[in-house]
Amino acid sequence: MTADRKNILMPADIARDDDSSNRPVQERRRPLRDVVLLWVARMVSSVATIAVLAAAARALPLETFAQFALLVGLIAWLPVLDFGFGSVMQNRVAESLAHGRAVARVIGSCLVGATGFAAVSGVVVVLALLAYGWISGSSGLLQRPGVLAFTVVCLMTTAVSMTVHKVYAATNRLVLSALVSAVQNLLSLAMLWLALRLSGDESLLAASLAGYFVPYTLVPLFALLLVVREAGWSPGGLADWFESRLFKDALQFWFVLLLSLTVIQFDQFIAFTYLPPTDFAQYTVATKLVSFLYFPYSALLTANWSRVSVAHAQQDAAQVMAIVRSSFLIGVGYVAVALPVLLLCAEHFSSLLPQGVSHIELGMLLGVGLVALNKVWTESYALVYLATGNTRIIASYLPIQAGLAVGLQFVLVRYLDAYGLMLGGALSYFATSHWILFLRRRDVFSQYAPAVSRTTLPAQVS
Repeated sequence: MTADRKNILMPADIARDDDSSNRPVQERRRPLRDVVLLWVARMVSSVATIAVLAAAARALPLETFAQFALLVGLIAWLPVLDFGFGSVMQNRVAESLAHGRAVARVIGSCLVGATGFAAVSGVVVVLALLAYGWISGSSGLLQRPGVLAFTVVCLMTTAVSMTVHKVYAATNRLVLSALVSAVQNLLSLAMLWLALRLSGDESLLAASLAGYFVPYTLVPLFALLLVVREAGWSPGGLADWFESRLFKDALQFWFVLLLSLTVIQFDQFIAFTYLPPTDFAQYTVATKLVSFLYFPYSALLTANWSRVSVAHAQQDAAQVMAIVRSSFLIGVGYVAVALPVLLLCAEHFSSLLPQGVSHIELGMLLGVGLVALNKVWTESYALVYLATGNTRIIASYLPIQAGLAVGLQFVLVRYLDAYGLMLGGALSYFATSHWILFLRRRDVFSQYAPAVSRTTLPAQVS
């Protein structure tokens, strides 16, 4: 790796050793700058996502809109479709830079692993869906193999490509991450609008999916290729990618992310199955609006992930917990203020709904918002474990939480409709993650050197 390339993939405070006198000021300002940049980019991305629903709602029949919303909503599962290699990549890149080591091999090894798992899994999923549709004789999406195969390929490719954001976060290049995300979503909106105008009635679903997914897939893929090139990695060392520790860490992250997303996102499949199209449309739009409300806090967590990784590499338990506590307090305060504002503006979102659905129920919007408020505690304290690679603690309770969430939602949706989905998810948090993540945080810091843990943990970590 050349000197120039190394500086490209190195945080400013590490690359410029001669500017150490200004480092404390820079480190205080950088997180705020990063959060602002991510906030702007995610606002653009979230507005574009909502505009996608609005464009589809005006052009697609109610049942077609429900199918489109379900398939496009699968992008929420992208974090799990890199099979944990993206999270390992971010932690290892941040750790390598903190110790002045090169990162090319880390990036290459993780990409090879993620690509291999995605390719095999994509083929298995497509074949399984086609076989199930043929055996069951089901109608709807299962009888559209081309649409399903296209969606799966795009999702798998995008999941691997979006690991580029992990590199950007680990190297403090959130400006580029913000730009890629904004361009990706804006181009997808523009191409969807064009596809809806040019397609005929019989090909509306296929055309709308192609218009949305093609730019959504290609933009991060192009960005990833640039990152790989500047890192100096080449496939000549392909045999070096397989490392048992890397494989194990990735699968642990994948297991945690899979179960986490089951808790958070599986309700969409239950809603699509059990709710009538009108209620499903309302529930989908409500979740998108609350996701829009939630994105500044997500930006904060994204910016703080690498900060926690660096503090962990330095075995600074007090700094880790300071970042976590500030994340939690900011998140609670923000959501508590933003949710009432969203409720006051609810009547202006009727254009996001398809024909036949006149308005969003305020109770439904409030319920989804309260579930989001409930997530702030869990996602803040999860940084202690995810950003430090200690996923086994989360993995120990997540199967129970996922089972509770899905089971309760399956039961409660029959009696309470969409409100049963919200209640089931909230109860699963209170039964597991809320108290486990708080109580087990000391297990992470017990691994630190005795001199560090004795001086910082009892006095400052609470």
